[in-house]
Amino acid sequence: MKAIQAVKKMVALGVGLTMVGATIFGASAAKLSDYPAPFVMNGTPASNLAIVVGDQADGADVLGAVDIIQSLQSQAVVKVAASNTPSQLVVEGDAVEIGSTSDLLEINEQIGDVRETLTEVDLDMLKGGQITTDQGSTEFNQYLRFPDDNTSSGSVLFDKDERDRVGHYMFYNDSTTIFQWELEFEEGLESDVTGNDLVDLEDEDITILGQPFVIVDTDLANKSNLNTAGGSPDLTIELIGGAVSAVLGENDKETYVVDGKEYEVEVLVISETAAGGEGSVKFRINGEITDELEDGETDVLADGTQIGIRDILATGKDIQKSIVQFYLGAYKVEFRDSNTTDSTAIVGAEVNEETIEDANVLIKGQFTTTTANALTSLTGARFEIQNIKYNLTADAVLGDMYVPPGTGVRAQLDEPEGMLTPNWDIRYEGLMDTGVSLIRLDSAGDDEYDLEFTNQEGIFYDVPYLSNEAGNAAGGTLKFGDNDDDLWFTEFLNVTIPSFSATANVNTSDRGGAFTTASGLGRQVFYISDDDFFVVSNCDLSNTDNTCFTHVLRYDSIDTTNRQLTFTDLGTGTREVTYDATTFLADLVVGGITYKVGVNNDATSVATPNNIYVDLNGNGIRNNCTEVMVGLQGEGTLDLGNQLHPSANMSGANFSLPAANVSACGGLAANGTFVGATEAIPAGGLNLSQHVNTSNLSLVTFTKEFDEAAANENISINVTARTGNEIGIQSVRAMSGPYFSGLLDLEENDDLSQALSGYGSFFELFDPSGSDQAEDLTIEYPLSQRGARIFVTGGVVTTSTTEAGGNERVQPIQIGAAKLASEVSDISQYNAVVVGGPCANTVAAALLGNPEKCYESVPENKAIVKLFEHTNGNVALLVNGRTALNTRQGARAVATGAIAKATGMEAEVTGTTLADVTVRAV
Repeated sequence: MKAIQAVKKMVALGVGLTMVGATIFGASAAKLSDYPAPFVMNGTPASNLAIVVGDQADGADVLGAVDIIQSLQSQAVVKVAASNTPSQLVVEGDAVEIGSTSDLLEINEQIGDVRETLTEVDLDMLKGGQITTDQGSTEFNQYLRFPDDNTSSGSVLFDKDERDRVGHYMFYNDSTTIFQWELEFEEGLESDVTGNDLVDLEDEDITILGQPFVIVDTDLANKSNLNTAGGSPDLTIELIGGAVSAVLGENDKETYVVDGKEYEVEVLVISETAAGGEGSVKFRINGEITDELEDGETDVLADGTQIGIRDILATGKDIQKSIVQFYLGAYKVEFRDSNTTDSTAIVGAEVNEETIEDANVLIKGQFTTTTANALTSLTGARFEIQNIKYNLTADAVLGDMYVPPGTGVRAQLDEPEGMLTPNWDIRYEGLMDTGVSLIRLDSAGDDEYDLEFTNQEGIFYDVPYLSNEAGNAAGGTLKFGDNDDDLWFTEFLNVTIPSFSATANVNTSDRGGAFTTASGLGRQVFYISDDDFFVVSNCDLSNTDNTCFTHVLRYDSIDTTNRQLTFTDLGTGTREVTYDATTFLADLVVGGITYKVGVNNDATSVATPNNIYVDLNGNGIRNNCTEVMVGLQGEGTLDLGNQLHPSANMSGANFSLPAANVSACGGLAANGTFVGATEAIPAGGLNLSQHVNTSNLSLVTFTKEFDEAAANENISINVTARTGNEIGIQSVRAMSGPYFSGLLDLEENDDLSQALSGYGSFFELFDPSGSDQAEDLTIEYPLSQRGARIFVTGGVVTTSTTEAGGNERVQPIQIGAAKLASEVSDISQYNAVVVGGPCANTVAAALLGNPEKCYESVPENKAIVKLFEHTNGNVALLVNGRTALNTRQGARAVATGAIAKATGMEAEVTGTTLADVTVRAV
């Protein structure tokens, strides 16, 4: 049913970025409990809202209708964040954000482009320290580095993940570097060599990525020969750390807690003869007996917890008990490099006895005492380590790595142990909450579009944009405006082209210049006629000045006796101005800007009686082919398209028609750069053959609004005429800009497709399946550039959100929504509230099937509130009382929201006064 599709559309278009990839709930039939929907949805009045009373309505009916209008208006409010409001995400703990206010992490920008290296200045987990051995002391430092190789890996993208879920993700190509960790020894970590051991390093403490470790074993070999002046030193370093570090003697028993679980640990036996006299140990842990363990070895319990041995002191004496130092909840890391003198990294890392296949290790070290002769042993040599570098590459379970908001890299890795230690992560917390301004191309059936936007003053506009309705004023072809009236956004001069010849004769008196007089100008100057819409906007796009106040007005009427012009500002209401008796000029002041209006004073004019022209850009100059742009809340601009010169239609009234880019009108080129206007006439002159049945609506963000950008962002929405006088959105694509992805179809809802631009503009196209209704497009335009929130976190970190600063914006119910029944020829074209019974209201009579006895449509002393659902998806809510008081009581139940307590589509309202109202579902 189209009713289901209509509600489903409203739900879907209200979802926005916070629900990208989530399942959109299917809609059901309209019911009273949905009130104020569908008359007000998501704080926005329905564009086809009507409140209908009978032509001979009782005063009580009118008061009831007023109550309902006031109720709907009070709920037509949307939350708007203050401009440049910082994100409301709060991260507490050892954490650092990659982006900052001075250097935003942009969409599709690599982490390493913003922060190539992190140190202990940024994170406590990267704190260095000092190691002192018998060979001296050295400071050690830790670094985290991120690649910046001009690829998309390690950036935030909008895409489908490996499971075809659409959304924004922190993304890594499979097998590309995620991070490099380096442990640097400033003075070099030096040790004597005994056998194959760096004996001075063993049992030394060191902290790695926030986790305390001890070096439990080393193994050094010089593979080519035992000549320390050459060869290829092959070095392995083993470290153990853990949640609990403890010391127990033989036969001792103690209880420890790891991750909330108790472990009873008992040392069964310590052997002083095992491992060549180094000793071994066996434990009983919660009744489970471990393997016999030596220094540096680990064992895994049945629940996955590890125990690791740091040191065994086996005395073999009765008077001195043998003891063992161990880790419970142990974590073991091993680094190996087969040649510490070259620059080739190898797969040489193990974590908890598992080889990390997606990591490589590079250790830089060398002998500091050398001999030219081959030795029988390395004992007596001395070796120094300069640094250890560890690189982890992406290997997700399903290929490329997609990290959704609120999660981290660790959870996506096939081998999460590759993070080296268990308590840190690289987390994606979503896009910045900048606040947004909504832009909508809202279909009116299958043949018209309205354009909705909010200007930089916070004023909401709902403007008739394009019509392809059969029999419209342009003869059933695509035109700007609605079915009957035109929308103008381009200044034109008088261009007279006899017989549409190849040469154009221009009336020099009408060529433009300052607005000094409108008297005596040719009729083609005056192309804005009664009831037409026009856009005024003072954007100076030639200087990339996008700070401007845009208003859309309708030319309502002229009173030639009193020289008065009446306009309706679609966002603020009625305006009246008086024009001069000599110059026929008036000053129209809108948004603090004065726009000159010229009136046609040619009494003999037939085609353009009382038409006007307007200085649409407010610069005081009459120009030819100068297009004005819409300035949006958030500093973006809208290019409404190319408009055919009205002189192309010489035979009658002017029409506002789309044109190919042949009329040399000023505007924005494909790359978002302003192109100045000319007065050139195309070869062959201006004629209707240059009219095209397609138009591009372009959303442009200038480079100055970006943190970094080489070109303006220009996203073009192509609207085209279709067969059968239908209309639709053909494409949404980037003409220029740093990044654009989409439209991508949602797997879980085939009616929706979504896209995201580099500035952070989010696009959602609703294309109802099984319906001939035109597509709807909703754009969330950020009030400032939307950056990506990526954090490197260490240890326990919590995230929370706080309320954004900002205010509420009232979405006005349009003037004219209140109608008499005689003004409604087809109630199914509206989402309507009909007040009054069939005796006083012909629309109510039609809804009820024109009952023969109109007064018996409702039981005595009651009102009936009932929903009627039309096949096109619109609904009518009838408030019908047996008496005038009963009707007003029903209206009061609607206005107060009491009707929303009823289930189903019909309810009965009773009571003795307006304050005493009871609602019961029927």
